[in-house]
Order: sequence, then C-alpha cells, then structure tokens
Amino acid sequence: MIIMKFGGSSIADSERIKNVADIIASEKGREPIVVISGIHRITDELIAIGKAASSGREYRMLCSSVAKRHIDIIKGLGLRDSLLDNEMQLLMSLPKEISRNRILSKKKLDLLMSLGERMSVKILAEYMNRKGDKAFPCNSYEIGMLTDSNFGNADILPGTYERIRRSLKGIKSIPIITGFIGMDRKGSVTTLGRGGSDYTACVVGAAVNAREIQIWTNVDGIMTADPKLVPLAKSITELTFDEEAELEFLGAETLHPRGIHPAMKGNINVRIMNTLNRRYRGSVIRREIKASKRIASITSKKGMVLFKIPSGENMRNGVNLGLTMSELGKLGITFDLVSIARDGIVATTTKGDELASLSGNRRKVKKNLEVLGRVARVSLVGKNISEIKGIDSRIIKALGDIRIVMLEVGISRDSRSVVLNEKDADKATMLLHNEFFGRS
Repeated sequence: MIIMKFGGSSIADSERIKNVADIIASEKGREPIVVISGIHRITDELIAIGKAASSGREYRMLCSSVAKRHIDIIKGLGLRDSLLDNEMQLLMSLPKEISRNRILSKKKLDLLMSLGERMSVKILAEYMNRKGDKAFPCNSYEIGMLTDSNFGNADILPGTYERIRRSLKGIKSIPIITGFIGMDRKGSVTTLGRGGSDYTACVVGAAVNAREIQIWTNVDGIMTADPKLVPLAKSITELTFDEEAELEFLGAETLHPRGIHPAMKGNINVRIMNTLNRRYRGSVIRREIKASKRIASITSKKGMVLFKIPSGENMRNGVNLGLTMSELGKLGITFDLVSIARDGIVATTTKGDELASLSGNRRKVKKNLEVLGRVARVSLVGKNISEIKGIDSRIIKALGDIRIVMLEVGISRDSRSVVLNEKDADKATMLLHNEFFGRS
C-alpha cells in the first residue's frame, strides 16, 4: 500500500489531470491511496473572494472565475455538467453571506477554502471511473480526520489514525482524499495550514502503515538549491528526516512543517517525485543514509530584520536587556538568532512589521531598540555538517566581498548559516552553491 499526494500544479488543467490519472493507474498493483490539493492557485483565489466580500468590494466576478476554471476542466475531461452542483452553490452563497455581515471569520474562511479540495477530488475520481479505474472521492473528515478548532492552522486530535485506518479498510476502490482540510468536534470544517495536503498524506500514510508516501510536484524532487536562483541546481537522491526538517525550518519550501513527523514516527520513507518527469525516481527522505557527514542543500530565508538592544548607559528607566527581551516575547516578537556582546544584544526576527509598529505603553520598549536593517539568512544544510573540516573558512572565502553580519556556529549539527544584507542573499546562494556543488 502506498500514498500518492498530488499538489495543485499537478492538476492545474484537464491535461494534467489525465496525466495524474495515468500515474495512479500505473500503480494499481501497489494499492494506492490518493491525496490531492485544489487545482493550481485556487486557495489564493478563494481567499481573495472572502476578503473582497467582507470589505464590500465586488466578489461575484471572482466567484465566476473560480467556477469557470472548474467548468472548463470538467468539459475538457468530458464529465457530467452537474458534478459540482453542491460545491458551486456554496461558492455563490457563502460569499453572499460574508458580504451581508461584513465579517470574514476564520471559521467561514476555512469553509470557503475547503471548496478547492472538495471539487478536485470529485473531478479526479469521476474521470478515473469514466476511464475504468474504480475510484471513490472522500472528504478527509468523512474518513476520520478530526482536528481541534484552531481555524486556519488546525491539528489532528487523538484517535484520528485509528478512525482513518478503519474507514479506509472498508473502501474497495481507489480512495481519492481531500488534502488540507479536516473537521472539529462541532462539525465545522477546518484547514491544516498552507501545505496541509502534505500533512494529510503523511497522517494517512501513518494510519495505514504505508510502504511509501509519494509527494508528487512539478520539479525533480528536493534540489541542492532553488533552481530559480541556481539554474544548474542538482536533485538530491536521498536525505534524512532531520535534514529535511532543518531545510524547512531554514526557509526551504519542501513539506508542511508538521508533515514529516507522522512519517518519521512510523519510519515510512517519503519520496518527492515529478508528475512532468515520470522517469525520475525522486528524492527519498528516510531515517538514515550512508554518508556520515555531507552538505545536502543550500537555502535562504528573507524578510528578516536585524535589531539591537543596547546595554549600559543607553538603557534607562530601569529597563534592562532581560526585561526588554521578555516584553518583546509577550508581544509575540520572536527571535531567530541572538548574539550577545558587551554593549548589548543583536538579534534577528521575522516580525519586523510588529517591531516597527510598537506604540503606546510599548514605547519604552521601542526606545531601547535600534533597528539595523533588513537581512536574510543563507544556510547550508546536511548531515553532521559541523564536522566538515574548514567549512567556515570556505564559506567566508566563497562570499568574497559580501558583508557577513553574523556567522552561526555550533547551534545545529546539521546546518551552517550566515546572516547578510537581504539584497545580497541571491548572490550569496549562487556563490556558495558554486563553492560546494560546482560552478553553475
């Protein structure tokens, strides 16, 4: 038994859906269970509808655009016109209700966003049945995906794995399951956060003890760098769960942040594959690899702000370093990296907007801050990377005249990071890739 998850770009139109159906059919002997997202960019469009409706702006044309995209796909696949009647009715009525009340609650937004997946499973299952491959569309909450009520970023509740296992045992055709969504105890639809279809796939995989979880995308697996920045970036054949988690934490858009944990706990390999290159066998994420130490990939995280909390005479009104850090924490301003020196603390945060908007009784905190500028964190990730001899000197040499604001040493055994001006991040990624993987 295998899990096959297909993202929105893999089912963007009727031709790609036909391709996905062929891929699934080719794996029938391995008892596939399929998890899919909504069609390409549909979640963004549904969010735009909700925001327009709640602010009193025109939303009907946006609804018509979403409806047309799905109708065009249905026509392209030769399916019945009435297939999505229930979902289309909700697509028109829900924004009307939001517009009337001028309130877009997280609960209503989750219900609206769920329509993408609820429509795509029906389309794919109907097409597969039409061509003779028996498939059954499933809303994930109907097979046991029970979550908390943290709308927009819900998590599963105890017992979910057992409920899913029992439900899927009774389905004899190929299950086509909605990713990204669940339901709370009160019967309200929830979403699992962006990228939540990966999480769904890994939860389902762990529930049925799958032999493998396949995540199908439109690129050749996980790369040594973002191919948009480094055109000759290479595919990584295999990497560990720890390396993948480190990549995700440091800014790479690989899997859902929580997605890998069910697979890791169940020791189930995750294979990242390409629907547009079926000959490529994918990047496999597993518990262990043969290499004792290596550099696997380079990633970057932009949108960070560097700030300083001075110490000594610059600190007035009894506000000290610890108190200032504590007050920032209470305001939800978290820190990525912190460097402590005689004259104060230098730190980075992704909460730059919140930092800039401190006002009112928070001004005493703001007075003790010095915002130094926008920065980025560029990171090398790999197994036991800290044990590679001379890695720091190679990083510094490769970056040449690019100013390094901070060099992260010894924090993680599986990564090395530099903080530099945001404008230098892309160039730094290219230079480091040239140094450690060969000239691009």
